[in-house]
Amino acid sequence: MAGVYQQSGSLYRQLAGTYQQSGVFYRQLAGAYQQSGSFYRQLAVAYQQSSPVYQQLENAYQQSPPELSLLALFKAPFSANVVNQFFVSQLLTM
Repeated sequence: MAGVYQQSGSLYRQLAGTYQQSGVFYRQLAGAYQQSGSFYRQLAVAYQQSSPVYQQLENAYQQSPPELSLLALFKAPFSANVVNQFFVSQLLTM
């Protein structure tokens, strides 16, 4: 009986060690998650700051003469919306 008790004690010690290791793993995972949250918040801020710039570019594009449309399309990094507008307008004039 004492042998069975010792074996069960050994098993519980192994289980406790595994539990502690899994705790370390989950703490590391939580740290990585928090860091990625910070990264995505920075990305959202950068996106919000770039939005007015793209709006100004779209306004400048809409006010430019039609003959400059193709040139402006390749010279400036317009948003996909402006590029789509350009191609739709070209299709409608065909």
